[in-house]
Amino acid sequence: MDELERDPDDPRTVFYLGQSHRDLGDLAGALHWYQRRADMIGWNEETYIALLEVARLTSRLDEPVEQVVSAFERAARERPQRAEALVELARFHRHAERWAEGLSAARRATGVPFPDHDILFVDVGAHTWNGLDEFAICASRLGRHDEAIAACGRLLDENHLPLDQRPRVLWNQTWSMMQLGEPRLLIRAEPPPLRVGKTIDLTFTITTSRRRESFERTMDALLENCLDHHLVARWICIDDGSSSEDRILMQRRYPFFEFIFKDESDRGHAKSMNRLLATVDSEYWLHFEDDWQFVKPGRYISRAVEVLDDDPTLIQTVLNRNYAETLANHDIVGGHMVVSAGKDFAYRVHDHVDPASPEFGRIFEENPGRLTNAQWPGFSLMPSVMRRRAFDRLGAFNPGAGHFERDMADRALALGWRTACLDDITMLNIGRLRTDTGPDAPLNAYQLLGVQQFRTYPDVRVRLAPNWCTGDELAAVWRRQLPVSGHWKGLRFVGSNDEADHTLVINHPGPNPIGTEDRVLLAHMEPFEGVRTYGPWAEPTNDSVEHFHAREFGRNLLEWHLDATYDELITSHPAKTRDLSAIVTGKRLSPGHHLRLDFLHHLERHRVPVDVFGLDNDENFTGYRGALPWLDKRDGLFPYRYTIAVENNAEPNYLTEKIVDGILAECLVFYWGCPNIHDHVEPDAVILLPLDDFDRARRMIEAAVREDEHGKRLPAIRRAKLRLLDELQLAPELSRVVRGHRHLRSLPVHLVNLDRRPDRLRTTMERLATVAPSELVSRVTRFPAIDGRELVIDDAIHHMFRGSELPLRRAQTATALGHLALWFELMNSDDDWCLILEDDIDPRPHFASRLGALLGQLDDDPGVELAFLGLHYFGDDMYPTSAVQRWRSVDLRGVMGGTFAYLMSKRAAHKLFDIAQRDGIPCGIDTFILRHVDEVRSVEAVPHLVTSPVARYGGPVVDSDIQYE
Repeated sequence: MDELERDPDDPRTVFYLGQSHRDLGDLAGALHWYQRRADMIGWNEETYIALLEVARLTSRLDEPVEQVVSAFERAARERPQRAEALVELARFHRHAERWAEGLSAARRATGVPFPDHDILFVDVGAHTWNGLDEFAICASRLGRHDEAIAACGRLLDENHLPLDQRPRVLWNQTWSMMQLGEPRLLIRAEPPPLRVGKTIDLTFTITTSRRRESFERTMDALLENCLDHHLVARWICIDDGSSSEDRILMQRRYPFFEFIFKDESDRGHAKSMNRLLATVDSEYWLHFEDDWQFVKPGRYISRAVEVLDDDPTLIQTVLNRNYAETLANHDIVGGHMVVSAGKDFAYRVHDHVDPASPEFGRIFEENPGRLTNAQWPGFSLMPSVMRRRAFDRLGAFNPGAGHFERDMADRALALGWRTACLDDITMLNIGRLRTDTGPDAPLNAYQLLGVQQFRTYPDVRVRLAPNWCTGDELAAVWRRQLPVSGHWKGLRFVGSNDEADHTLVINHPGPNPIGTEDRVLLAHMEPFEGVRTYGPWAEPTNDSVEHFHAREFGRNLLEWHLDATYDELITSHPAKTRDLSAIVTGKRLSPGHHLRLDFLHHLERHRVPVDVFGLDNDENFTGYRGALPWLDKRDGLFPYRYTIAVENNAEPNYLTEKIVDGILAECLVFYWGCPNIHDHVEPDAVILLPLDDFDRARRMIEAAVREDEHGKRLPAIRRAKLRLLDELQLAPELSRVVRGHRHLRSLPVHLVNLDRRPDRLRTTMERLATVAPSELVSRVTRFPAIDGRELVIDDAIHHMFRGSELPLRRAQTATALGHLALWFELMNSDDDWCLILEDDIDPRPHFASRLGALLGQLDDDPGVELAFLGLHYFGDDMYPTSAVQRWRSVDLRGVMGGTFAYLMSKRAAHKLFDIAQRDGIPCGIDTFILRHVDEVRSVEAVPHLVTSPVARYGGPVVDSDIQYE
C-alpha cells in the first residue's frame, strides 16, 4: 500500500495488490484491484492477465452467467494470441452443461497458436492440449462422436498431454466409440483409393484364410484410416485355403498386392509366417491378420516406425495399447510409459511379469476387476510394425510348437527383444476374440482350416543309435533339422547318456548299446541290398521294436547334407548365378554309381557345361570344381539353378539327401532313383531322367536350361521345399510316429465276436499276433456281439430302424445294435477314440507300425472324426493302392461299405448317435455311416490296413454271419 500511496497510477503495484488479495483468499478485494488494473494503461501482457483474473474471480464469486462470459470474452479480445481465457470459458460452460457454448469456445481456443513471444504466466497446457480436451468432452456430450474421437486422437498422438491424463482421454475416446457402435460394419462397393507418395523401406503383409469379407473390411479400413499407407513399398497377401472364386475377387479388388496362394498341403499359420519371413527383406515389416478394423484415422506407420527408431531393443510396435482387442480392453493393466529421446512423443513398453511371482499377484490386488497381459512374454502377431532384422537371430516360426506365437515370444524375450505399443485404441478385432469360447463363438482362421491353434506337447526324448557313428555324433548333426527352439511338437534328440523315452535305431545299432528296457524305433535308410546284412535288425520281431519304419509303407527318414538349420532354410532363398551342377562320389558299386558317372561323361563328351564336385576327380571330369566340406553341399547347390541327382539304387520309397539337398537349395533337380518319387515330390518340382537313354536324358537337360524351366517351376520347387521342411523330413516324421504310438498304447481296442463263433475269435487273435506286439494284442477286448438268431425285433427296434425300403434283417439289425452299443460306451467313457474290429479281419503285415504312423497323421489333422482301416469295394480293381501308408478322404465311388475295422472318435459317436435318434437307421450300419460322411469327416487308410471277406453276387461263398441272411 505504501507503493500505491507514492504512485497511485503505477499499474505494476495495482496488479500485485490483486495477486496478494487473491492469494490471501480475499476474492472480492482481489477482484477490485484486478478490475482497476485492467482499466489502466500498462504492459499489455499484464493487462491480459488482470482481465483473465477478473473473469476467473467473477466465476468463483458466482456472478451472473452473462457477466462471467463477458469477462472471459473481454480477456480473449484483449490478447487474441493467448488461449487461456477461451479454454477457461469452455470449461465454465462445460461445468454448467452448456455443451454447445463450451464446444464453440473450445474450438476457438484450439485455433490459437502457441505465443512464442509472450512471457507472463503463459499456461502451456492451455495452448497445447486443454482446448482440445474441452472440445472433445463437449462434442461427445452433444453426440458429435466422430469429432470427439478425432480430438481425443490428436491428444493421444501429440506429445503435450501429461502422462497422468492419458487414461482419462483414452476412456473419453472409448466412450464415444461405444456410442457409435464401433467397429461399425462398413460395406463399400469399391475400396478407398491407394495413397501415392514417397515410400520407405517397409513391407506390408497380411494373412487371410477363407474370410474374404473380413479381409475386405480389414483392408478397406486400413486404406481409409491409415493416412500414411503411401509409405508402404511392397504389399503382400498370403492366403490359406480360400476358394478360387474368392481369390479372383481379392485380386481384382486389390491389384497392388502380391498374392501368395497356398495349397492344402501347406496350410497353417506358422507356415504362412515362415513364407513371409523368406519373402520380406525390408527394414520394417507391417504385419496384419485379416480380422482387424481401424476405427479412426491416423499416421500409424510413421508413429510406429518412430517408436522403433527411438529404442534399438524393440522388436515391434503393436498398434493397440496393451494388446487390446475390444473397447472394453482400453484399461488393460501393464507396461510403462516412455517419453522419446527427443521428448516429442510417448509410447508404452510391455513389462513381462512371471505369473508365479508376488509382483504378478500385486497387479490384481492393486487393480481389482481389471485385466492384465503382464504374463505374456512380449512379441505378438497382433497388427504391428516389426523390425525385420530381429528375426535373423530369432529364426523361424516353429510349426511344431504347440503355441507357435508363444514360442517366438519366449525366444524374443530370452534374447532381450522388447515389445512397445501405441498408447491408444486404433483398431478393433472383428473376428474371434481370445476370450471367445463355446459353440456359438465365431470360427477363427484355425478352425476354418481345421488345424489346432493352441496345444501343449509333452517332451519326447529320442536317443539315436545309427550303425555308422555314435548317437551323439548324429544328434549333433540332426539337431539342425529342428527349429531353433530345439523340438518338433515336443520331440528332442538327446545324448547317449541322457534319459530317453525312445531309442531310434537307424539300420542297426552299430557301436551304440541298446538296453533291454529301451522303447525302440527302427528305421532302414539304405537300399535293400544293404538291409540283408543287418541280421535280426533286417526284419525285427513284433516285440523287439515298438515301430518299424519299413520302406514297404514309408519313405526313408529324410536328412540333409547342408550346413544350414531349419530356420535358415525356411526363411531364405539362395541367389542363383550359375546353371548346372552335379555332386558325385568316385565309387562304382551300385547301379546308380555307374549311371551317375557314365552320364556325366556323356554330358561332357557332348559339351554340356556342368560343374562337378566330389572328394576326388579319379574320373577326370573337365568340369571338376573341387571337394565340398563334409555334410555341407551348399557351394555345389546354392548358386545353381539345376543339379543332377542320381540315387545309388532305384527302389520304392528310397529317396535320400541327394534329392532333398537339391530341392532345399531351390534347384530344379534332374533325377533318377525312387520310382514313386511323385508320392513325395510334386511332379513340377523335379524332372525325371531316363538314364536308360543317355541321349534323350541329355536333350531333356539342354531343353530345360534353354527354356528356363527353373524360372517357370520355381513356385513348385519352393512348395516342395516347404513340404520337405515341414512334413517329410525326419523331425516331423519322427514326431508323428512317437505321438501316434503314444496314442496307440492307450487306445481301447474292441473285437466284436459272437458267442457261438470262438473259432473266428481264435483265428483273428492269431492273425493279430503275427503283425502286432503282444502288448497290443493283450489289450484287445472281446465285445460279445448281439446274435441275430436270438434277436426279437420289437417296436423300439422298429422305430430305431425306421424308413427302410426292405424288411428288417435280424442279423444286419443285430450288427448295427452292437456297433451302436460300442459308440454309446465311447460317449460315456474318458476316451476320445476307440478301435472297433470285427472277427473276420485279416490285418496287413507291420499292422501296428502302420497304425502307429497313421495315428500320428491323425494327430496332425484334428478335424478327422472317423477313420476306416479298410472298406469293401464292388470290384477288386477298385481298391485304392499306394506305396506310402496314408489317409485319404472317403471316396464313395465303388464303395460297398464295411465296418470291419475303423477308428471312431467321441465326436463322431455323438454325431452319428444323434442322427440315428433323429432320422432312424434305414440301412446297414456301414451304409448309414457312409451316407453321413458330409456331416462326420471320414478318412480311409490307403492302402488298407485290414481286409475282410465280402460276399458279392456271383462270387465265391465266404464265411459270413449276416451277408447271406
